[in-house]
Amino acid sequence: MVERLNFYDVYGYLIPGLVFVGLLWLPFALENETFLRLDWSSALLVLVLAYITGHIIQGLVMSALPSTKRDKGNRYPSDFLLDGDDTTLSPEVRDRITLRVAIKFGLDVKDPVRPEDRPAVSKRRSDGFLMCRRALIQDGLASYAEQFEGMYALMRGLSGACILGLGYYIGLFIRYLARDVLNISIPSAFTVGAVLMTFLALLLAVLAVCSASRRKNIQALLFWLTVFLLLMLATLLPPDVDAASAPSFLVLVSVILVFVALRCYTAYDEYSRLFAATVYRDFGALKLS
Repeated sequence: MVERLNFYDVYGYLIPGLVFVGLLWLPFALENETFLRLDWSSALLVLVLAYITGHIIQGLVMSALPSTKRDKGNRYPSDFLLDGDDTTLSPEVRDRITLRVAIKFGLDVKDPVRPEDRPAVSKRRSDGFLMCRRALIQDGLASYAEQFEGMYALMRGLSGACILGLGYYIGLFIRYLARDVLNISIPSAFTVGAVLMTFLALLLAVLAVCSASRRKNIQALLFWLTVFLLLMLATLLPPDVDAASAPSFLVLVSVILVFVALRCYTAYDEYSRLFAATVYRDFGALKLS
């Protein structure tokens, strides 16, 4: 598996997965030194677990934190960058790209004359963008754009990992308040966790059979339900489980996670635009055969 890892695997899956696994591991490591001692076999297991976790995080966060822009009619950068009023590309470069896409692929990606033609134009732009990218890959000129793709996948994955971790640390803080401040007895994590996991399993079953138009909404809902599930499981950890419960530590980590999640999301938004713009610019400079 390691030999087949590429730029996107490391940035999009492995690093976000490692961050999330690290956030889950940290409270226990601070209370038990044995968690700090990892041999080679344990380290390899952590890498495999992080890689798989990264895939799950990306699958959930793609719908919860999409790269579409609300002020652009919930369209992707590959679509609205070709609008006449968008300033990311110069008018000359935009006209060159639309002309080249029409010549090479036979697709009209100019601004629609009528509003009702917008969905058809957006579909052609999506197809045209993918074909531009394929043309760059075939000519071996896609590495620069792929770096931006890896970076925006990294920022999206880190943002999702931090949000999931935030739910986990808020749950630990609630556990501290209930157990050490209010002296409230809480139910078993296994009992409530089983109910929540059953609900998630039903949601996944619905996701498997629902239409594509509703699937994204359900996937986004699944991400936020996972945040809630982590919060509940952390809250309901048994009292005899050793996990860091110092309120100052939990609050500090939560504040850091909020800041990093927001910063990574802002960077993700910017890199998603740069990725689309780089593909278009490189295609505009490509020699047509």
